[in-house]
This record gives sequence, structure tokens and C-alpha cells, in this order.
Amino acid sequence: MVPVENSFCNVLWLKRDLRIRDHAPLQAALQTRLPLMLLYAWEPSILAYPDWDVRHGQFVWHSLQALNQSLRPYQAEVAQPYGHILDIFAWISRFYRIRAVYSYQETGLRAGYDRDRAVKKYLAQRQILWHEFQLNGVERGRHNRAGWDEAWENFMKAPLQHPNLEALQTLPLTWPAKLQMPPHLAKELAQYPSAYQPAGEKYAWQYYRSFLNHRVAHYNRHLSLPEPSRTSCSRLSPYLAWGNLSVRQVYQAYQQVLGESPYSFQLKSFRSRLQWRCHFIQKFEMEDRIEFGHLNRAYTDLGQELKPEWIEAWQEGKTGYPW
Repeated sequence: MVPVENSFCNVLWLKRDLRIRDHAPLQAALQTRLPLMLLYAWEPSILAYPDWDVRHGQFVWHSLQALNQSLRPYQAEVAQPYGHILDIFAWISRFYRIRAVYSYQETGLRAGYDRDRAVKKYLAQRQILWHEFQLNGVERGRHNRAGWDEAWENFMKAPLQHPNLEALQTLPLTWPAKLQMPPHLAKELAQYPSAYQPAGEKYAWQYYRSFLNHRVAHYNRHLSLPEPSRTSCSRLSPYLAWGNLSVRQVYQAYQQVLGESPYSFQLKSFRSRLQWRCHFIQKFEMEDRIEFGHLNRAYTDLGQELKPEWIEAWQEGKTGYPW
């Protein structure tokens, strides 16, 4: 299929929302009835940031494989170019006229924030709309958390937004060599040790249902114990971090079983921590200085002697007592 030059399209920019259910940007984009490009950008600046590890990339890679499998009945897949997002948008614009970009708001580190500022400027200069949607009850622009608990609860109780994929019209596009992933990186990301939790929506629900049905029984007792917590906790961290599940999906599934479960006390403890997770993301959204400074400002003026040998000992697990 050959691209139709200058035809209008929209772009769904996936980041930490690798799923097709309860997906507000995807639902809104499909309602426009314009052809849609599903996009995940492998950005070198993000991959080079200190918080990134190949294990993250492997989980993302396999989440995208699972996502594409779910999209196959609709003759669709997620494009995965490698490069700066502005170069990627520029290449798309050579063949299509982008009407709007749809995505979730992302609360992350400075690299992502600087990238998003550049994207906002780029799109505005070209009169391309950027529709960003609130993610997991975290609000942009808040100056304090007064009333946040109630707003979060209302967000979690709102109806799930399941897109009608029958309306999906995808776009063909061939990426140039400069925007294709280096073979060595693709090979590294495609590897996935069997000890890792499998990625994707299907496995996320399997872990969550087993937790709700029986593993939650010892949640409170095993929560802080390294070995028992491996089975008694939810194991949802990677699925929430990369959006295989939304927090709203998790919250509403919890609500459905709470009244009939013999483990209501444990489930309520889990629900509290689910909200705490969003609470601290909200805190970081409001005080992103935390990436570069003390969480408690009182430590700023204490003065600390940097001792590399102590840091090295900590990195090598040679401090404290072994478990």
C-alpha cells in the first residue's frame, strides 16, 4: 500500500500506556474517523538517561509485541522508529498532513520534560493540535494537594474508556535507515529471560486476578518480607509502570470483588498503596526539583562530604548486614 501524499491523519503517541483497553487518547482519536498512525518512539536520549536499563527496554519491547498481537485482527500494528521524536514527526509529515497528536500526559524525569517542551513548540509552529489526557488521576498544574484525594477517587470511579477498534484505519509508512533501530539493540531488546514476568495486558490480568482471588490472603503479613512478598504482593509494578493496565482498571476490579472477598482487610490495604503510588507521582509532578535536590529541603544546607568509596561499597552490597 502506497502512502497518499498530503492526506490528513492523526497520530497516537504511545509512551507509558501500552494497552488498548481504558485508553482515552486512542478512543478520542478513533472518534475523529481520520486515519491513525500508532506510534512508539525509541528515543536515544531517553535510552541514554541514567534511570534507563535494558530490562526496561525488554519489557517495553515485549509489551509492544503483545499489543501488536491484539491489533492483528484489525490489520494494525504500532510503528516503532528509532530516533528523536521531532525527526520522526518530520518524516511522517513528508507523506501525511498531521491534524492532531493524541497522548497521555507523562510525569517523568527532566529528559522527558525537555523533550515534551520541544514537541509542544514544534507542533504549535505547524498548527498541529496536541491533545493530552490525564493519566491515573495525576493532575498537571496543581500547586498543592488540597482536595486531591477526592478528585483521585472520582477519576478512578469514572467509566472505563474502551476504544472501538473496528473504527481503526491505519497508515502505511516505510521508515528510512536513519530512523530504524540498530540491529544490535533490537537483538538485545528481543531477549527476555524466563525469570522475568511476561509483558502485556493478558499476563497483567493473570497476575492481578490470582492476587485478588487468593494471593492477597497474606498481603499485610508478608508485605515487607523479601521472600514471601514475591507471591503475596500484587506483582503489578511493571504493568502499571508501562501501562499494560491503567490504575483505574485495577481500582475498579478491586471494587468488584471487595464486597464478597474474605480478604477485605488486606484488599483495603492494597487499595491504600495504589493511591499512595499516584500520590507520590503527583508530588513529583508538582516538585520535579526532587530529581536534582533533596526531597526534604532541610538537608540542603547540612553539607556532606562525598566519599566515593562508601558509594562503591553500597553499590556492591558491602554495607549493613546481609539478609
